[in-house]
This record gives sequence, C-alpha cells and structure tokens, in this order.
Amino acid sequence: MPDEIRTGTSSAYPIGLVLGLLFFESVLFLLFTTTRLDAWLYLTIHLSLCAMIAGIGFLPGRRFSSGNLHDKAAIGIQISLWAVFAGPFGAVMGLILIWPQRSDAAHDHLGFKDEDESDSDSNLARLDNLHGLMLDRRLRIQNAHCSRSLLDVVFEGTRNDKLEALSLISKRFTPSLVPALRRSLEDRDGSVRVLAATVLAQQHNMHTKRLGALQAKANAAPASADDWTRLGQAHLDYAQSGLLETSRANVELNQARAAFEHVEHTADPDPSARRPT
Repeated sequence: MPDEIRTGTSSAYPIGLVLGLLFFESVLFLLFTTTRLDAWLYLTIHLSLCAMIAGIGFLPGRRFSSGNLHDKAAIGIQISLWAVFAGPFGAVMGLILIWPQRSDAAHDHLGFKDEDESDSDSNLARLDNLHGLMLDRRLRIQNAHCSRSLLDVVFEGTRNDKLEALSLISKRFTPSLVPALRRSLEDRDGSVRVLAATVLAQQHNMHTKRLGALQAKANAAPASADDWTRLGQAHLDYAQSGLLETSRANVELNQARAAFEHVEHTADPDPSARRPT
C-alpha cells in the first residue's frame, strides 16, 4: 500500500500514552469520588496530565514525517481537550479516535487480494471502493489539506507553478478548468499568457478536427444514424466545453439539434407518420 494512502490514524499518535492517560484518569476519578482526594489536588494532577498529553503531540519522533507530526499534534490537542472536560470518559473517546481502524474488510474494499484469490474485479470497481472509503473518511490522503485549486495557483502561484498548472489543464481538460485557463490569459507574465493561449488553441483545434472528421463521415453516409448521432454529440460537447462565447455556443447547439433531427428523419422517413411536436 503506498505511503501516501493510509486508513485511520493509528500511526499518528502513540496508543500507549492514551492508555496510560485512561488509567491515571480513572484512578484520579475514583479517588476524587471517594473523597480521598480534594478538589484542588485533583484539578492540579488532572490538568497536568492533560497538558502533558497535548505537549507530547508536538514532540518530533524518528518515525514521524512532517505531515504525520502535524496530525500527531492535532490529535494530541483533541485528546487533551476531551480529557479536560470529560476525565476518563474523554480518554476513552481519544482511544477510540486513534485505535487502528484498518480491518480485513477494509483490506478487501481497497481492492488488494491474496495470491490464491481471483483477479476478476475491474479497475472501475476498485476505484469505486476507494471513492466510497474516502467519502466515509475511512481512507485519508496524506497532506491533502496542503493542496490548492488550480484557480488559486493561477492567482497566487509563482511562474513555475502557473506553467505546471497550465500543463495539467492541457492534459486533463474539463469545462470546470476554463476559469483558470481564461485567468491565465490575463497574467502579467508573458510566458504564462503564451502557454495559456497555446492550450486554448489546442482545445479548439481538437474539437474542430473531431467535428470535421465526423461531418465528413456523416455526409458520406446520410442514412447512418450512428454517424449523425456522434456528430450531434460532438457539437454538443463543443458547445458545453466553456471554450466558446455565448453566440458561438448557441450556433453549436443549433447544429447539434439539426444533427439529432436528421437522425429522427432517418429513423422515420415518412413525415406524415411522425407525431406532431
């Protein structure tokens, strides 16, 4: 399993410390409830233990990377706050938080199989399992909180960051990336503007080439419903790509509608037999 992906938080904080906290908090609570410990002494020892747990979270360790150390400190503070307000019951909550959560079922959900098991599950099913685990927070991606949106990179990033963002947009273009691409066209750095214009031209060229090839096939086979359906879908994709101005997008939508209507005429060549719309 890659280091970047891990389940639960068992590696982020020592379980033994929380077990020790639970033991001492339970003893203190029993002594206090049986009046063998006065309130001031109880509060002093209780708060000292909680402060120690919170402070240990900030201590570096050999097996903690910078990302794990950040999680370790956050968990230490959370456990100490629970213990401050709930005593041993808060320690129990902290123990539940850091207890290893990966099980054999989670191992199977991640898509990893033993050598003697069949390998018939598809990659799509494995991705669905990973997505489900991330949604219910059973799977975490290390340092995911440090990631930034491409639009933030375009606004605030360095020149190299912006160029890398544009390269990613070019490789994995979706309509949701158009705002970042258009913002790059207005960047103060000339190299960023040139690359953004190049990426935009590449996307337009890809759509127009696809439309030209599909139009030629459709014209060569006017009775082919599949070819005209693909042509209509290509016009629709271009209109919804976010690359076009409103007037040009409307033209593409009209052409898509015309292609789909041609499919209807091909499927039912007798106009009198069609129901009025």
